Amino acid sequence: MLDKAATVEEAIALLKQYDMHSSAGSSYHFQMADAWGNSAIAEYVDNELQIIRADKSYQMATNFLLSEKKYNFGTGQDRYEIIEDGLEKCGGVVKNEGEAMELLQAASKDWHVSESSGV
Repeated sequence: MLDKAATVEEAIALLKQYDMHSSAGSSYHFQMADAWGNSAIAEYVDNELQIIRADKSYQMATNFLLSEKKYNFGTGQDRYEIIEDGLEKCGGVVKNEGEAMELLQAASKDWHVSESSGV
């Protein structure tokens, strides 16, 4: 999509051209943002494209579906909450790359699993 679309709207139009049918019965989702601050999450649920728009000035996703059709399907809700809490504390704007990486590290699956297991 990055080679073909300059905006979120162009990316959504591009996605609408493709059938993301899953023979394994799984679902797909993509988070996208553009240089103008627009964002959206595109999810293919039951082989139908669902577009989720931000209700704040920022948006996030982990490994579960956000679509109302299958909300909370998958895993990653705990990591989503870590990111959500971190972004709420800074109003959705991290100060620098280091702060962004710290937030991502805090929500990292590998780090989160080792912390919760005491490793």
